[in-house]
Amino acid sequence: MPSITRAPWRPRLDLAHMGDRIRHLILVLELAPQIWRERRMLLGMNDRALNDIGFNRSDAYAEAYRPLWDIPRERLHL
Repeated sequence: MPSITRAPWRPRLDLAHMGDRIRHLILVLELAPQIWRERRMLLGMNDRALNDIGFNRSDAYAEAYRPLWDIPRERLHL
């Protein structure tokens, strides 16, 4: 019986969605610095201003120290 050799496994590139992924990456790279600045601005706000936007000091710290790549989904317009 002849032996059957298999071709080595290679990951498939999903070219159909590659453009979408590149656009998503570009959007994230554009938004990240802006969102970082907005989060840092929260730290400079006084308690009254934070209260006006529905935050307290603890919420402001939690938001300000989120990772740079942690961008809210609604900001990505997906």
